[in-house]
Amino acid sequence: MFIKYLLICLLLFAGSAHAAERDFDAVKIDAEQGHAKAQLSLGFQYEQGVGVPEDDIQAYAWFSLASAQGYQDARDAKEILAGRMTRAQIAEAQKLSREYWEAFGPATNTQ
Repeated sequence: MFIKYLLICLLLFAGSAHAAERDFDAVKIDAEQGHAKAQLSLGFQYEQGVGVPEDDIQAYAWFSLASAQGYQDARDAKEILAGRMTRAQIAEAQKLSREYWEAFGPATNTQ
């Protein structure tokens, strides 16, 4: 599982930092429209600090949304991330993910 996780990170973020910053905005728009694949990508961007400052709480929240839409990779990433977060951070991330679900739940045509 961990090797698969690392490979996903590398594939999603191969390229320049400038491209990552530019791509962050596009990914965020898709994620906020409820597209699970974009939510997974946004989670990785927050976790790795690609195009945005690292933020485990944001990463966990976006992984939660993608996971709720059936993405096993998001479940795996969230599990790995939770292993290095405190209980308070996880609680905050879970609250944020509920708020995001209300605002950015599943799209009618997911990517």
